[in-house]
Amino acid sequence: MMRDVNRGQALCSATPSTSLEVFVPQSLYFRLADLSDVTMLFDIRQAAIRQLSLTHLSECEAAAWAERGGTSRVERAIAKDEVRVAALGRQIVGWLHRAANSIEGLYVSPPAARHGVGTALIKLAETHIAQRGHHFVVLESSLNAVGFYLRLGYIPAATQCSSAAVAMRKQVAG
Repeated sequence: MMRDVNRGQALCSATPSTSLEVFVPQSLYFRLADLSDVTMLFDIRQAAIRQLSLTHLSECEAAAWAERGGTSRVERAIAKDEVRVAALGRQIVGWLHRAANSIEGLYVSPPAARHGVGTALIKLAETHIAQRGHHFVVLESSLNAVGFYLRLGYIPAATQCSSAAVAMRKQVAG
């Protein structure tokens, strides 16, 4: 069942370099995740971590991170917080986990990475966070994603999360 569907907007330049860029603006939509999505969301999380984090992690470190929490972690997120998926037709290509004003996770399928899916999910979350009266979005960025968040206007927070994550924040209201 599709709930709360939002259609994507044009996310790419007028001269796209791949067929995915052409496809994204017309067909990307967002909806709340449900329990039937758990396996797909877990698979996207694993693939994103294993393939996209290797600029800052070894294969062994990426594999350990990808396995952490299993599908029960995704089930808990859907039951407790807000999980939005981005889909092209019937195929989920990314998802975002949000709790209050905190982005708890953002994962994009590697073939869809760097085509505006993550940016669109972040912008949607920022809008929802601001609409709920929060002034800041907070998150912990993996090292490979810090540049992505900096480009979206996030700044490192005063405190460091760990050697593998950077606390970041962005003002969205007030």
